[in-house]
Amino acid sequence: MGAIAAAKHAGQSLIRNPVIFVATLGLALVQVPQQVLQYSGLTIAGSLYSFATLAIAPLFTAGILSMAYEGMDDSTSLGTFVDGVREHYLTLFLSTVLYSAIFVAVGIAAMFLALFVGVFAFGVSAAAGSAGLVGLGLFVVFVAVIALAIIALSMVLQFYAPAVVVDDADIGESFKRSYRFATDNLASVVGFSIIKAIPGLFAGGAAVALVLTRYYEQLAGEGFAGAPATTGATMGAGALYSGLSVTTFVAIVVLGIASTVLLSAFTQTYLVTFYVEQTDREQRGVRGYEEEYDLPSGY
Repeated sequence: MGAIAAAKHAGQSLIRNPVIFVATLGLALVQVPQQVLQYSGLTIAGSLYSFATLAIAPLFTAGILSMAYEGMDDSTSLGTFVDGVREHYLTLFLSTVLYSAIFVAVGIAAMFLALFVGVFAFGVSAAAGSAGLVGLGLFVVFVAVIALAIIALSMVLQFYAPAVVVDDADIGESFKRSYRFATDNLASVVGFSIIKAIPGLFAGGAAVALVLTRYYEQLAGEGFAGAPATTGATMGAGALYSGLSVTTFVAIVVLGIASTVLLSAFTQTYLVTFYVEQTDREQRGVRGYEEEYDLPSGY
């Protein structure tokens, strides 16, 4: 399968070009000030900084993808990072904004649909006298369908960034290329998406550790009576770092930096490698077809 081969080649590329980890380290360090601000209780400043990172992230994406592309068959350097930022940042930034806007719009639409379906489903259930089981079942099915639709949408649009960097596509063309690429290689794209998600599951352990540590420290300090209520208020306020010891906070930050460096380096390199190798395979197939039937190039 192309997804497995691309994962192997991406790993080999990272071994040849450890400088890519330097670039992803920069991306990881950008996130640290936001964590420090939240830990210090400056939640508003932390939120404002998070908006700034939305503009910074595509900068690193442009540079890292450019390095990963060059590093597929050759060595790469931080100079390529700078060139990639200069050439692709603006397009990638605007494409990322559009990508985010698409999912925000889908999320809002899904919320309104869920409200409508929920009212309808439970109304039908009440009329049938089935104690809400029919309504609950219909609602669960609806949520599952929406979740699958969002996953499918993310799968067909996830290649817009390599389309910008590798093919020098503009904003609209990058999404068209991503859609065509994903639908033309559907089985491989599903395998790719699964493999790409696996490291993220391990990295998600850092967030789980944060929540568990937060709850444990409150439980130790306040007992069972006070901890659940306090923890719930803390989570609701979004101040996950509030009340953590300095040692615990530093450990979480270090773990977050390490996971971001490793995860970003692999996923970005894997993204480019898979996109390029599958595109090359398609082009070789077209050329072979043209040669076999003596057709003009680009037929």
